[in-house]
Amino acid sequence: MPAGRLSFERVQPDENVSFIAVQWPGYHEFFCVMTSTDTVTILSFEPSDDAVPRIHQVPRPYRWDPGAADDDMLLQIWQVTGHQR
Repeated sequence: MPAGRLSFERVQPDENVSFIAVQWPGYHEFFCVMTSTDTVTILSFEPSDDAVPRIHQVPRPYRWDPGAADDDMLLQIWQVTGHQR
């Protein structure tokens, strides 16, 4: 992980929807996380990437918590999206 402080901003307009911005020096990424009874859908976008936004839809993982604390939510997101940060 790069030196510096991790910044995590989250807006949760519904118990099953979160909009998240994560950044630290050299990294900035946005996530929209939507949870249903059976699936988790995550739209991720990294502005420094030349790629288009990525969409991940998976069966809802066991113990998935849409209201998890910020650090736990980020870990859940990275586990679903396969991030190795």
